[in-house]
Amino acid sequence: RETRPSPSESPSASAPSSEGSAPGKPYRLHGIIGYDPFHDGDEHTDWTPRINNPNTDLPWSTHKYKHRPFGGYTDALGLRIDLGELREVSAVDIGAPRGDWEYEIRVGTSEDILRAVTIGSHRGGGDVTLEADQPAQGRFVFVWFTDTAPTGDGWWHAQLEDITVR
Repeated sequence: RETRPSPSESPSASAPSSEGSAPGKPYRLHGIIGYDPFHDGDEHTDWTPRINNPNTDLPWSTHKYKHRPFGGYTDALGLRIDLGELREVSAVDIGAPRGDWEYEIRVGTSEDILRAVTIGSHRGGGDVTLEADQPAQGRFVFVWFTDTAPTGDGWWHAQLEDITVR
């Protein structure tokens, strides 16, 4: 289920939190990596410090690809977020620039995307909250891009600015 929060309702995952002490409270993120398990293993991990960073206007981005979805190298790729321990995930807030990419939010107990369950999906950029019909147990949350959008200069990519896991 998808809802769109107002800007004042979008909590920052980098802000101090109550570690999930009440429903809807954001969890602390213990690490974010660019995740491309079916090609070269990495997708701009060096750019993940841009996520939830109020000191930059630059989003995290996939590599640029000559054609969609990912230049023929893979069918999907994205980000793997480590929550540090097993958590109950009920919602994920995403902030992204404008774009027509498509992604899923998956939750899993292992680092393996194939063992994770999908709790929501979205096409497009902007601020979006994806709420699970049933909370999912997991230590890892994946933002799994399944399609890219044009960059305006003949290339294709996907981008993300903020993520909050609750």
